[in-house]
Amino acid sequence: MRVLTSGNVCRVGNVHTLREFVEAAFGEKLKITREMLTLVLSYHQVLPGFLEFLFPFARDLYRSDFHFGGLRYQARFADADKGICVPERGWSGRDIRLCYNLKSVEHDREPNAREWPWHMAQSAVHHSFDLETGQASWVIVKGDARLQRRIKSATRGPSSVGLSFLTLEKAFASTLTIHLIFCEWSGQNWRRYVNFLDRTIQSSTKRAVSSLLEPPVTMRQEQTAANVRQRRRGPTDQDTGQARASGISHASFLGTQSQINPIRDQKVEQSTATTTLYNQEGYYTRDPDFSFSDLQGTHHVEEIVNNAQLLVKVNQNVLTEIKDVYKSLEDSPAWPVEISSQCRGELDLFQRRIKSIKNDMAIQQSRIENLLTRISDRKSLVRILDQQNIQMGKQQAKQADTRAWRMEEISLKVQDLTEDMHLFAQETKEETISMRIMAFVALLFLPGTFTSTLMSTKLFQTSTDEEYQKALRQFFALSLPLWFGTILLWYLLERYKRANAKRSKSRR
Repeated sequence: MRVLTSGNVCRVGNVHTLREFVEAAFGEKLKITREMLTLVLSYHQVLPGFLEFLFPFARDLYRSDFHFGGLRYQARFADADKGICVPERGWSGRDIRLCYNLKSVEHDREPNAREWPWHMAQSAVHHSFDLETGQASWVIVKGDARLQRRIKSATRGPSSVGLSFLTLEKAFASTLTIHLIFCEWSGQNWRRYVNFLDRTIQSSTKRAVSSLLEPPVTMRQEQTAANVRQRRRGPTDQDTGQARASGISHASFLGTQSQINPIRDQKVEQSTATTTLYNQEGYYTRDPDFSFSDLQGTHHVEEIVNNAQLLVKVNQNVLTEIKDVYKSLEDSPAWPVEISSQCRGELDLFQRRIKSIKNDMAIQQSRIENLLTRISDRKSLVRILDQQNIQMGKQQAKQADTRAWRMEEISLKVQDLTEDMHLFAQETKEETISMRIMAFVALLFLPGTFTSTLMSTKLFQTSTDEEYQKALRQFFALSLPLWFGTILLWYLLERYKRANAKRSKSRR
């Protein structure tokens, strides 16, 4: 026998009814041994099919048996079908025995259960009723004491006025009331649980509904948008300097910048404004960061909703079988006439209550089916948006590669231009040095040339050797001071220029 969830046995009974509660704290180990469970089941002579409803309580990682549900029953009316007769136990051998299991959802009361405050609960019930003595027995397996408290409150105190086990008919009517306690437990909380699932789906998939689906902005659109932003900010100092260098005034440059096609600007603004949605007036801000985890979260919620749908269907089938069992017992010719005549109203009420519970479950099942349809549609949207993010990532990577290639090409061109400018500067420097040398050499010969030109006039013409020597002395007397004065003046000008350059650098 597989290990069951933890629990203990609580016996509550009197002369006419005996109930065994097998309780369990959620997720803990079993506190009842196999021998104890065998003794309880043997003492009450439970149906062998009841074990099938105990196995889903086994600790299982995937809880594969949790969705199993059904009903097993045995009716022994005729003398040929009579069972064991034990007068001391109130067993006449003519009885009905049935067992079934039901599912429900319960809200966790622990303060740390905030992320997912609901859990699926199950219960297994075995019931026998003796048709001659009115002896009724119950074996109830449940994960906590909630059903036990309900049954105790229904059979004790002021709320137990309608329950009585003094006569056969009243005992039978009381068993129907206890069955209704289980049936109503299986149908409660489903509306709140479906509302919780609806809110969870809305919060986890609202981005898929509110996000825009559009192609990514191309490089040309980005460049155009950058140009528009540049025109709105006005010209930079670099642009103004370029305009001045080209002979354009600052005012005319501003006028040229302001002459923009308004239709083209409007289109650019629309293309750049589509990257965000309205975010201050109740709209959602566009968040294109959809990932595979979003799809996994939506799929997880879908699995939970599918489980809820399956449990609702299982409960509907079990409730139908319970209703059909008592309907067939009532129509059986061997059914006690006194029970049929005096419990007609209770049986009709039992049938109507079960039908009402089934109708409520059918409504919740329709809501669950609607949730599944919406989840499927929104999962498709999430897939589309995820695919769009992948394509946008690829295109952005491609654009980044293109930008990197262009930047590399520009850097190579700038490098070549820098090398050319360096060579040009070197050649200019060499030419400047050559020109300065030539200018210095010309400066050395300029005083002598000036003096010789001056003395070649008629004022200094000589005819004799003495006059020639006198003219030669006059030449040196004039040219040498001019030569020294010119060299000194050039030296002073160079020093002044260098000092002025140093002062300019220090100011910067």
